[in-house]
Amino acid sequence: MKKLRVEIQEKLEMNSFNAQHLEHKGRIYKVRTWNHNAFLITDLTNAGKRGTTCSELSVNANYDAPDCAIWNELLTDHLTELFEAATNKALPSELEKENFKFYFREVESKRLLAVDLSTIKPLTEEPNKWTLPHVVRALINGQYEGLRCKYRHLDDTCQDCGAGEIKDPVKFVKGIIEDPSGWWVNKDGHGIVTVCCHTFDSNEFRPVITPISKRTKKKETPQIQREITDETKKELPSFDAENLTIEEAKQVLKTEGVFIEETTTAPKKAGKKPRPVWQVSGRTSGLEEAFYNLGCSRRRWRGMFSFWEGDPTLEIAQAILEQGRLSFAEQQERKEERAINRAERYEQYADNAVRRSNQLYKTNKALLDCMAGTPILIGHHSEKRHRRDLEKIDNRTRKSIEEDKKAEHYQRRISHINWKVEKQKHNPTYLNNRIEENEARLRKIEKNKKWLSDYESRKQEVTDKLDYFKGLLNEVMQERVENGKVIPSPSTISKGDLVKYRGTWYPVVRVNQKTVTLKNWIWESGQWKAAYADITDIKKPTAKAVA
Repeated sequence: MKKLRVEIQEKLEMNSFNAQHLEHKGRIYKVRTWNHNAFLITDLTNAGKRGTTCSELSVNANYDAPDCAIWNELLTDHLTELFEAATNKALPSELEKENFKFYFREVESKRLLAVDLSTIKPLTEEPNKWTLPHVVRALINGQYEGLRCKYRHLDDTCQDCGAGEIKDPVKFVKGIIEDPSGWWVNKDGHGIVTVCCHTFDSNEFRPVITPISKRTKKKETPQIQREITDETKKELPSFDAENLTIEEAKQVLKTEGVFIEETTTAPKKAGKKPRPVWQVSGRTSGLEEAFYNLGCSRRRWRGMFSFWEGDPTLEIAQAILEQGRLSFAEQQERKEERAINRAERYEQYADNAVRRSNQLYKTNKALLDCMAGTPILIGHHSEKRHRRDLEKIDNRTRKSIEEDKKAEHYQRRISHINWKVEKQKHNPTYLNNRIEENEARLRKIEKNKKWLSDYESRKQEVTDKLDYFKGLLNEVMQERVENGKVIPSPSTISKGDLVKYRGTWYPVVRVNQKTVTLKNWIWESGQWKAAYADITDIKKPTAKAVA
């Protein structure tokens, strides 16, 4: 039974500039008109069939064309002849009109969405590696749930436009097929398929595919599967790490939210054979060192860890049972240690660059002192040597400047690392921003609770981060108290006080629960809100000022 995605019209509407679809001799044609001076006829019969083409006929009018009477006559009286001409890619002589130009071209059928959606077969089982054709088949046949746009950035300001539920999957698929440039697909370890266009358009859905197998399997709805997953993640099974079986290892990884997918590479170089690879994704934070010790690739691919030697399921499960997962605080400590070691290496690199620059300068100075400003003697036997020495001086000077710039670059990197390690942890503004960021993540997790199969693990991860940053912020506030400063809060700040916000004193107009409203000295009507963590000092008005 046919399932047409368009409405077939019986007659062409002359005043409509939208795409119109008509049928002639069992073939379907699309007609588009523009401002009564151009139209396009496309034969969509073979649309969606790979290895074939769809022919198009476009007609354009010259600038000196007469009124649209001839134009309307061409479309109304000779529409069927135009359909046949578009299919045969040949124009009869009686249709040739003065001041009109006719063009024929062919379009790859795979760049057009099929008119009959029943020709797009559903997926019989979930693929190991998702591609755009798999996405098209799943969305057209309704094998999905929760299709939504995560974000769409339409300008350089990165404002989120168009996020929300996608109600027309056919239109979404049509946009992918007709403009495939930049689209890529990825499936994370939580069963979510992400469909992105470059980096400014991200969409996702959860596939719902019932596998067809000769063996009879117990049918379970996605909701039942999610509930089973949540129950298994509540408690970590107590297994013996030394005598662990493969089934027990899979249960441990499922409980921890770690997913391993076996796939093969798709080499672009001719003659290069595909290699098997095991990609580890999911909740991998705190397990990086265990992965590296087991021999995974240091370079991640789309946030996933790659193992090339064999299936690491058993080894990873044993490492989790024996070593456990690093807490967020321990992860931060390891991160700081690596940053300090990196700063020490950069310091050595900068010293080496300065030494090379000084050596080049000294060599140039010695050579210039020997030359003593002697000009090039044209025709003399020393002319070639003189020019060669000047060229060496020029090259050494350029290399010396490059070494100086390299040393400055490493010094900037060192200063940035020192700022992040030493001052960032004691910056209340930074800590407050991280707290607000993780609170927003926690609210988003609660909002999308029914779509997340690893809800408990995600919630625990964000909660640990919140506790870490709140503890640092409390330590900073205690240091303020020890130094004799007042901690900004609704109880310590009142209307009329002066507060120091980002190095400048401002009067307080209003005290809110989480922020204070400040007033601009120059612009009388200008007001804005500042968080309590951004306020570094408070001044109370004197008795004379109050009077």
